[in-house]
Amino acid sequence: MKTVKAAEAPDTTSQVSADDLLVALTVARSGSFNAAAGILGVTHTTVSRRVSNLEKALRSRVFVRASEGWVPTETGQTVITAAEEIERALGRLGQTGQVATVVRVGAPDGLSSFCVAPAMARLARERPQFSFELISATRSWRQTRSDLDIEIVIGRPEVNNRADMVHVRDYSLALYATEAYLQEHGEPESLLDLTNHTVIYYIDSALQVDDLDKATDLLPQSAKAIRSTSVHVHVQSTVASAGIGLLPDYLAEREPGLRPVLHHQFRHPLSYWAVIRRDSYRNPMVQLALREIMREAASGAVPRSTP
Repeated sequence: MKTVKAAEAPDTTSQVSADDLLVALTVARSGSFNAAAGILGVTHTTVSRRVSNLEKALRSRVFVRASEGWVPTETGQTVITAAEEIERALGRLGQTGQVATVVRVGAPDGLSSFCVAPAMARLARERPQFSFELISATRSWRQTRSDLDIEIVIGRPEVNNRADMVHVRDYSLALYATEAYLQEHGEPESLLDLTNHTVIYYIDSALQVDDLDKATDLLPQSAKAIRSTSVHVHVQSTVASAGIGLLPDYLAEREPGLRPVLHHQFRHPLSYWAVIRRDSYRNPMVQLALREIMREAASGAVPRSTP
């Protein structure tokens, strides 16, 4: 952590609030007042006021702006050391009075329920000061979107120099149906036979991800269709024998009533990638959240083999 010199601070620590110290610690870790406000679940004005309170009490600047964001002065480094001691002491006492950390994660709805929610729930149980917000949305990454600490998208994104990306896991879209549906409507022997079946997938006009749109390029136009913006509706409609679903393999393989259809003729490989803003990644809880998500993704059920 870079440190910038400032005037010596007088010994006025009796006026310093522990809460203000912990807010300053969050600013130092994130390098941004806005990022700290997002982590703490408060406004930018609140963070600014807390830091100003410290500076008035210490009669010295705590942070100065640098090319990489807000960095602590020498006085600020003393503040950070004291705040870390408070944080450790609260942790040893099992206190939940630490400044709450809010990590905001965005992910497609399938992966949200399969991987992200279990990982975040486990972390929330283990770390009482941890809170999370999960935005479930199937969309492409946008450089202008800065409200998320971690955003998981389908397909490898093009990121700018303010963000990093990491591969989360691979999966495939494949065709599935129930035995009841196939007995009633017959089992297709080729992709062309799908023209006589109901195919369950996304609403074309609502798709925001090119890789999902490309999945239907090799499939013929079906006579009937069931369309939804939710992958969970796709799965449950298929389980209810409403048609043949074009489904993520990691979700379909968890449903004992579904079996692959035309699996030797069609499989559309895809991958999930996590994009992390660099200012967010300075926050240890964001780092921990990403590790938990990656761990959950790696330990997820492996699709059963098909003959």
